[in-house]
Amino acid sequence: MREERRFILSQSLWLLYMFTLSPLSALELPGVIVRGEQSPDFEGVSESKPEASLMEESIVGINSMAFDILPNLLKIRLMKNFITSPALDDRAFCGTAVQSINLKENQLTVVPDVTCLAQTLTNLTLTGNQIVRIPDGRLNPLRKLNLLRLNENNLTDIADGTLCETAIGVLNLADNRITSFPEVACIGNYLWKLFLHNNHICVICKEHVQNLTALEYLSLDNNCLTDVGELLLYVANPGLETLKLSLNRISRGIEHLGNLQSLKKLYLSSNLLQCVYWVRRTARYIC
Repeated sequence: MREERRFILSQSLWLLYMFTLSPLSALELPGVIVRGEQSPDFEGVSESKPEASLMEESIVGINSMAFDILPNLLKIRLMKNFITSPALDDRAFCGTAVQSINLKENQLTVVPDVTCLAQTLTNLTLTGNQIVRIPDGRLNPLRKLNLLRLNENNLTDIADGTLCETAIGVLNLADNRITSFPEVACIGNYLWKLFLHNNHICVICKEHVQNLTALEYLSLDNNCLTDVGELLLYVANPGLETLKLSLNRISRGIEHLGNLQSLKKLYLSSNLLQCVYWVRRTARYIC
């Protein structure tokens, strides 16, 4: 009987504990503007949770300090809404210590100002918007930024200095309209994974790659490259392991593949090559 009472008491305490952790109702966030509603309630948000999930909520805008009532918030997921750049306040995320923001598939045209998260933000996802530019100095204060996804937008270039002072290790710029190799030399000590496939890059020079000392993965599939000689000769990191060059117009420079002694994966299909000059670890000439 005593053991049975102990069991019942322990179960009751556990249920009481879980009840206190769970929100009694959906949380109201007046600063988050939803189409057709003045003060919406969100079931994916709780004061006790480190993540706010606001996916497909018909959100059209976010006012200043909209999330400051969530003291434990570390991650905000805002995918598949209708947020535009003018409707996203520059101080929307202020008052939090958010580390990750996902704004995939909204209607942004410029990279948002998240300077107030300079001390905490590490991941920023802006995939699938309509972004055409990154305002000067917009990203420079984000010195802890490690992952930046800007793929599937309308960018045509990355201006000099845009990414400097950040610590970006993974940069996704695929599926844009970029015509020249982006200025990433200033983050060469951090950048280890770079996605540039499905763009319009035609030339890669020594200056573009000579400072990329940490690069392990480079994707350049489906661009307009014809000569990769300087890329293979001067890419700074001998530890480059994956190189993707399929669906280009490459006919020159491939004989320098032997410079990449650590290369493990090479993609060269659908080019204008007559011969392949590389076998893993041997750099032998093959026709």
